[in-house]
Amino acid sequence: MNPTTPTQALRVVLVDDHALCRNGLTDLLHHRGNILVVAALGDPQRVAGVLREHKPDLLVLDLRMPT
Repeated sequence: MNPTTPTQALRVVLVDDHALCRNGLTDLLHHRGNILVVAALGDPQRVAGVLREHKPDLLVLDLRMPT
């Protein structure tokens, strides 16, 4: 990669039913730099639509949600 070329931010979608976890991860990733949380959801039923809409590079998903 050419050092003069700016890099694109890693686009992330977070899914967790606990607001504290979503907010904490969003803040943590925001302060790491070059990472953009494009959506943070508490409802796993909305994931497919959000993925189509935002086309993220990474999905962070809590596998132990009640729904």
